[in-house]
This record gives sequence, C-alpha cells and structure tokens, in this order.
Amino acid sequence: MTLDSALLHHQLRHYISTSDPDRIYVAVGRIIYTIHISSRKREIITVIPFEPKCLTAGLGWIGIGGSKNGDCAFIKLGDSGITSPRTRAAALDADIDSPLPLDLDPPLRRLPPRAPGNSFLSNPRQDAEFGGSIVNSVTLHRLPAPREGLDHEDVAVLSNNDKTEMLETIRHPICMNYAIISPDSKVLAAVGDANQIWFYHVRPITDEHGPVQDGDKLLSEWKWPLIKKVDLDSDPHYDDQCCFTIAFSPCSSLCAVGSQGGIITIFDMNSILNVDLEGYKAGEEVLCPSLTAARSAV
Repeated sequence: MTLDSALLHHQLRHYISTSDPDRIYVAVGRIIYTIHISSRKREIITVIPFEPKCLTAGLGWIGIGGSKNGDCAFIKLGDSGITSPRTRAAALDADIDSPLPLDLDPPLRRLPPRAPGNSFLSNPRQDAEFGGSIVNSVTLHRLPAPREGLDHEDVAVLSNNDKTEMLETIRHPICMNYAIISPDSKVLAAVGDANQIWFYHVRPITDEHGPVQDGDKLLSEWKWPLIKKVDLDSDPHYDDQCCFTIAFSPCSSLCAVGSQGGIITIFDMNSILNVDLEGYKAGEEVLCPSLTAARSAV
C-alpha cells in the first residue's frame, strides 16, 4: 500500500477510548491524556516517542499503535486508572476546559509546562515494534483459563499494513485494518483492504503442548484455525474495496462489519460456526447484507 492510499482511510484513526465510567483516554499528538469526567480535570499520562495512529483502553492497559515501523506502546494503569500516584495532585491541576495542544505541525508542538514533582515521562510504559508498517488498530482481550490450574491471559491483537494481525502471526494477502476477539473468546474476526472478512476459531492447545510459565502465571497456548472467509456486498457507485471496523453483540451471537463504502453487514455467528452442519446453505450466515450508511466514505 502506498502512503497516498493509506491516507484515504479516514476511519483508521482512533485517538479516544474509555474503559471506565469516569475517565476518557485521548491522544493529542504524542501526548496521552486522561480526562476525569467527575472532577472536570485532565492529566498527562505519558509522552510516546512516535506519532499515534490508534488508541484503545481496557483491562488495566492503554494500547497505542503508530504510523510507521510497527511502533506500539502499552501503558499499565493502576487501580485508580492513574499510572503514577505521586503525580496525581499536580496532574489534576489542569482544567478540562483549558486548551489542549492542537498544533497542526507536530515538530513545533510544545509540551505543557510540568508542575513540580510531575514525573509523567517516567510512567510505566512498554515500547515495541511489531511488523514493519502502520499499526491500524489495537484491541485488548482477556482469554479465559481453559481449565483449572491455569490463569487467564490478557492479549493485544494488532492489525498492521504488513498484512498481518499480530497475536501470533496470521498472514493475509492484503493490508489488515482491524481485528477483534468475540466477547465469548471463541472467534477472532479480521478485515482489511478488501470486501472480505476472515473468521478464525480461538482454541486452547491442550493435547500437543503443556502450559507455558510466564512469571508467576501458568498460561495455555492457543491456536487460530480458519473457520471461513466471506465475501461482502459492495456499493456499485462507490467502492474502494476496504473494510475498517468490526463489532460483536455482547453475547457474541451477532457480528457487524463496516466498509469504507458505507455498507454494514451483519452476520449470524451460529451459522458461521456451524458451516459443516448438514443442510447448511451458503449465504445463510448473512442477516443483513446491505445496510447502507447515509453518507458513504465518511
């Protein structure tokens, strides 16, 4: 994918997320903020070393993907949602209505002045590179312990322009834009620069390998066999062959995928998972194949 075509994906920019009723996490340039709703104050969490492309929060973490080289940052949040307790008083001096640094030229952007004792630059953060291109999305998920004696495992699923989503490496023929695990932890769904969606089983490995020791945790290994790839309907008047987001219903029975052409397709996941049942007919998994947005490409 060329840089010019990547810039056409206006939807692939996620700079705001929340996992707590009282906090909103937002990226403004390289500065990552927490906005505290009840107190109407904001806090600088950290400053990352790259320009962000996407941000998500959940499971006690903030995950951030970058615009080059597979750059990623993972910020560990404390129980209060603030990474550095001794900076809390100073950080909350900034009023929520005071301007954020919204300069359009990132090299000229200035950091807000630090209050005495504010050590946001030393907050616990893990930087890494996964793949060699744009990280289009990061989603966080907790895989349950498959049996007694094992621990649950928190994972990050990264979708990258190097044609993978990074959890284990699952190769695709196109640049990948979004991947997510269903709430019941049974299905991984992924989309990219095509009118197609891939569905994978999420299965613990119980018969080939033993559990893996990770610090004080005992974890299962996982495998991701392909269930099926489904071709999606397209808009004859506007279609750039790209899908950019997926959402599951809370009980995982429905899955919706949105295309940049403005079409939303909704799947019956029972039909997706039961493709080998006798009497199954292709196409039965699609409940609503042509729900079209009022404005395409927005």
